[in-house]
Amino acid sequence: MPRYYKVVQYFATAESFNPFLDACRENADASRKEPGILGFSFFTAPATPFSLTVIETYKDQLSSKEHMNTEHFKKFIENLKRLQIKRTVIEGSDFHLTDDKSTN
Repeated sequence: MPRYYKVVQYFATAESFNPFLDACRENADASRKEPGILGFSFFTAPATPFSLTVIETYKDQLSSKEHMNTEHFKKFIENLKRLQIKRTVIEGSDFHLTDDKSTN
């Protein structure tokens, strides 16, 4: 079964950034204990202050769906709403570029 990925970009304000980071830490700490989550990687870019990009790696798509039903994720989403954090999500499965069409 192919791995499943999400690239999530969050946009905060100067005022909401530190409380947002606290919410991220709490969610990430709990999420990393889930058996279907293989990794959470966080990135910042100097060109976009108060933004954070997260690459989430799951065992499969079902693991992503299970994560979204956890209490800690639901709490995280409520924090995003309260802090008025905007986000974009790109998600998908592994895709291998090869000459062999049977492996895609």
